[in-house]
Amino acid sequence: MSSDQSMAINTVVGVKPCRNISIELLRILCCFLVVAIHVAPMHDAYLKLDVSSFEKMESLLIQSVVRLGLPVFFIISGIFILNDNKKVGIAGFYRKRLVGLLIPFLVFSAIHYFIAGYGIKEAEVPELLQGYLVGLLSKTGIAVHFWFVYVMLGIYLVSPAFSIMYSGISERGAVVIFIILIASKSYIVYFSWLIPGLEIPNIPTWLTYFLLGGLIPRLPKVNSKWLLLAFVISFCLTCIMTYVQFSGLTKLYLAPFDSGVNMLLMSTSCCMLFYSMSITVNEKLRKTVCFIASLSYGVYLIHFLILIEIGRYFDITWYIHNPVLYTVLMTLAVFASAMLVSAVINKLLVDRVVKYFA
Repeated sequence: MSSDQSMAINTVVGVKPCRNISIELLRILCCFLVVAIHVAPMHDAYLKLDVSSFEKMESLLIQSVVRLGLPVFFIISGIFILNDNKKVGIAGFYRKRLVGLLIPFLVFSAIHYFIAGYGIKEAEVPELLQGYLVGLLSKTGIAVHFWFVYVMLGIYLVSPAFSIMYSGISERGAVVIFIILIASKSYIVYFSWLIPGLEIPNIPTWLTYFLLGGLIPRLPKVNSKWLLLAFVISFCLTCIMTYVQFSGLTKLYLAPFDSGVNMLLMSTSCCMLFYSMSITVNEKLRKTVCFIASLSYGVYLIHFLILIEIGRYFDITWYIHNPVLYTVLMTLAVFASAMLVSAVINKLLVDRVVKYFA
């Protein structure tokens, strides 16, 4: 697959593979973390099991780490899509992005639908096709994790307008907008109930991350030590807020995993840190990173099916008293399997169809 045709999460972020090797490495890491989100025990459910306090703490730390993956994908998307200086026109933009987004999705979602088992043995082919088409009408109609594709589709549709808005933003303006986005989202999450009459527009959470990403290249450079410190502090804040949220210490929804100020700061500081890095690697390693990154979207689309199939044939109840070991080993197994499947499907089908329509 060529760089312009490659979807992976590459096309999602709108950047040619390895334009920024540090961002490609971050993309791979966060793809691994997203897989781990679905592998790791859900913290609220895990707390109800007969486990020790130490094991509960392990679960908390796992969730605090893996939840970083998803916001980072949207930030990376904004970094490149909202700062793309190539003059391709709106029609060219939509053709390139939508083909790269939808063709792999249709292929992998069909595979997921027919293998995961929606009456596949009993139903006739017309019924299966009808069920698949009906499932496409809902963002979680075929699988719960496919909501990501529908959200990205909406972001793609409005991103040209935001690209125009961002084109004239100064460094100072970027700082102001960056602060406003985080402050307004934090107010809506935590304090909107205090002043019911004050209605601040609620920008959708994932669009907020996308817009924050678009500002990162326009922000003044920050010393990597400060970015690392911000990341560590926000990670600790994530752990604390997760504990408070699920221990029943508050009735307020702190949103520690998505729109909470902790995750806004944790994900943006992480992306700014990687974006500021200048990593030099040899050609062989660069190609390896490029190849793995090009599989990211397929890995995301197919990993849930692989996890289902593993759970169908193997006993996975040992996660109860080994949450960390289970999460690491199972994520490695699912991630590696998903990469292999993604590489094969891309080579045999997806690349050819995308090339035809792109």
